[in-house]
Amino acid sequence: MVCPVRKRATSRRHRGKSCISSFIRTSTPRRLRARPAWSGYQVAGRASSRRDGNLISPRQHPRRCPLSRSPRIPIPYRHPLVEDVGAILTAAFLLSWGLVLLREVGGVSGGLAGLAFVISYATGTPLGLVFFLINLPFYYFAVRRMGWAFTIKTFVLVLLASVFTSVIPSLIDIGSIQPLFACVFSGLSIGIGMLIIFRHGGSGGGFGVVAAYAQEALGWRAGYVQGALDLLVLLCALPLVEPLILVYSVAGTVVLNLVLAVNHRPGRYRP
Repeated sequence: MVCPVRKRATSRRHRGKSCISSFIRTSTPRRLRARPAWSGYQVAGRASSRRDGNLISPRQHPRRCPLSRSPRIPIPYRHPLVEDVGAILTAAFLLSWGLVLLREVGGVSGGLAGLAFVISYATGTPLGLVFFLINLPFYYFAVRRMGWAFTIKTFVLVLLASVFTSVIPSLIDIGSIQPLFACVFSGLSIGIGMLIIFRHGGSGGGFGVVAAYAQEALGWRAGYVQGALDLLVLLCALPLVEPLILVYSVAGTVVLNLVLAVNHRPGRYRP
């Protein structure tokens, strides 16, 4: 007997296996056949899905790439507009709340926010206004390097954070707060806010634009880049801030950058 599926089989053993495989494929309903596991990967910037060695478009199967099943980077997917709006509002509130806490204890943050503190302490200008104005030159860099979508999200976030920073002190009266707690909690709040906006394709403005660009273009972690720039700003604040408060501010800045360095990895998220 010659197997109709594999006519070139030369041994009786091969002919038997071929006939059995052919019978199983033709007699088993399609819905009951075993399906191989799916896995999604992003290798060298190219997203793809793999099934039996064949490349499948990630748009056909965008969600079948759980983190627990793949040691590599999963296929990212874009956030819808509603999620972006909610993320910008949440991040703006967290950033402004952190700045308000620092202002209450006379502390300073890193990045352009810290530079805004230094200018505000030296000139008496409202912190929200200074924070908005010193971010303006960075939008040109953001448009050229990161695109309009990134720039618009960053601009809206900075605008809202500036408004919230000016409004929140009139809504809440902080009678007393321990400086170390204020600085550390402020760093945690600002770090979570920046993490949210980074994952949605924006930044907190200023040095955040540079950190996001360094991560996207060079593969450097945004937290490490932000930390190096924050250190420079803290050194500039030495003449204006009390030494103990400055130490507390450094602790808060470390917390801020640890939040970014641990939770935000290059290539894992797609805005």
